[in-house]
Amino acid sequence: MRWHRVVVLGVALVVAAGLAGVGQVSGQFGLDFAARRIPATLSDDIALDTPTEYAMLEFAIASNLDVTVDTSFGKIDLDLGTNMAGPEHAVGVADFQIAPIDVGVTTLEDIHAIGEMWFAVPFESVTDVNGLPNSALIPPGDPLFVSARFTASFECSGFEGSCLFMVEDVTFPNPGARFLPATHVDGVPDFYRLEDQDFGLGSIWALSWRSSGGPSVSLKAGINASAAAKTIKGYSDSGRVDSGVCSPEWGNCFLNGSVSGITLCDFSIGIASLYDVTMG
Repeated sequence: MRWHRVVVLGVALVVAAGLAGVGQVSGQFGLDFAARRIPATLSDDIALDTPTEYAMLEFAIASNLDVTVDTSFGKIDLDLGTNMAGPEHAVGVADFQIAPIDVGVTTLEDIHAIGEMWFAVPFESVTDVNGLPNSALIPPGDPLFVSARFTASFECSGFEGSCLFMVEDVTFPNPGARFLPATHVDGVPDFYRLEDQDFGLGSIWALSWRSSGGPSVSLKAGINASAAAKTIKGYSDSGRVDSGVCSPEWGNCFLNGSVSGITLCDFSIGIASLYDVTMG
């Protein structure tokens, strides 16, 4: 194990131990073992996936540690993942609940301020020498800062609102896809290092309302962002900074909305009657 991986693990353990002194700690540790059969080779140049009396196996071992600390000022969660290739990710999430705030004739309730820090090792999807899908570490395999997120949310008189601000490496490899950088030559894997990172800013705003009778309305808007998931090895969440550009001033933007739960009256269509009709 390289020295920087030892440092990352050590820092995570120290942080977890420090948090344990200020709140109630809970968590879980998972250790997964997997094995799959390698197709039998019947000759030097023909490989068929046919039943055989003996079979070779590929093995994988992965672990995940999820620690949650409940304190008087909020909840802190630390998620660590690793596999046979080394560390996968380290994600810290701090969720602080704020007391209700009076705003004129109404009150903001259930107010949350959530901060996140994502660190990960770059992985890519490959096909191994046995013709099976696999996941490979991209050299030099350093843990890198991927994303910082801040979310604020509230409820008020049937309304729910949230805003997500993101600072994110828009070029960080998707572990579920093949990594083909611009300097990729003749199938030789390239490196992904600190100097290869490219950070961008983005935000997603959401507002919804639901009446006591059932109808609801929702709006979501993004500035230099996409509602698609941001994925690192072993972890993902919705919303990501989008490096695409649709105008020089605003970057890549989107706006969508929905109306649902509108109740219509019961009515007859000749041989049948329709009840509890709703549309949206």
